[in-house]
Amino acid sequence: MKNIFKYIEQIRSGNSQSAKPEFQEFLFISAFPKSGSSFISLVISDVLNLPILDVVYSHLREQDLYKPLIEEYNSKKYVSKHHTLATTPNIEILQNYNVRPVILTRKLPDVIISLRDHISKTLIWPHFYVPNDFNKWDNNQQYNFLIDLAVPWYLFFFASWKNTEQRGDLSLLFVEYENFHKDKAITIQNILAFMGYKISLEKILDSMEKVSQLPPKQNRLNKAEVYRGKKQLSDNQLSKISEKTKHYTNVDFSSILY
Repeated sequence: MKNIFKYIEQIRSGNSQSAKPEFQEFLFISAFPKSGSSFISLVISDVLNLPILDVVYSHLREQDLYKPLIEEYNSKKYVSKHHTLATTPNIEILQNYNVRPVILTRKLPDVIISLRDHISKTLIWPHFYVPNDFNKWDNNQQYNFLIDLAVPWYLFFFASWKNTEQRGDLSLLFVEYENFHKDKAITIQNILAFMGYKISLEKILDSMEKVSQLPPKQNRLNKAEVYRGKKQLSDNQLSKISEKTKHYTNVDFSSILY
C-alpha cells in the first residue's frame, strides 16, 4: 500500500519516469482577461495550422490546469489559451511538459473599463459573484465594484508570474497589450519567435485578416482602445487601483499602471 501511495505522489509531482512525456508542441498563453488573448491565439493557430484546445476542467475554473486533459492530448500539437495563475501545481505541470508560457497583460484601468462592458452583457465572472442588479447601477458604482473585487485577482495573476520569472522556474515572455495595440503583427511575430517559429510578417498579416473576418463571438475583438481608463475613471478610482499594489513590495507593477 505504501508503494501505491508513493507512486501516486510521483505521478502528481512529475517525478515518475512514465509520467514525464517526451517534448511536445504545447503552446501556452496565460492572459489577463480582456488583453487580446483570443485574437492572438486564433492568429497563431491559423499561422501554424494547429488546433486550439482547452487544458482546464471548465472555463469557470481557468485558474487551474487540468492534467488529465493534457495527458490525453500528449500526442498532439496544439495551442492553448487561458487565464491561469502561476500556482505551484500549475508551474509543476508546465515544467513537466516543457512549456514556455507567454503572459499577456494590460493596463489595469483599461481592464476595468473592458471588464465592465463584458460583465454588463453576461453578469457572469469566474473570480467573483456578480449581483443580479449590476446593470441598474451607475457607471461609477460598477467601476468601484470591479476595482474592489477584480483588481486583487489581476494583481495575484501578475505577481505570481513575475515571481515565477524572478525565481527562474520557467522561461517566460511577458507581452503588454499596449505594444500589441501599437503593432499587432510584430508582437505576434515576436511571440512566435519565442515559441520557436520564424514566421514572415506577410503570413502573419494574412492570418490576421482571416481572423478579423470571423464573427465577433469567435474572434472576441473588443473596442481595441488604449487609455480608456484614463478618460473614464476618476482620479480617486485610479488611486485606489494603485494603492492595492502597495501590498506587494517586491513586485514592479509599473507596466500595468498609468
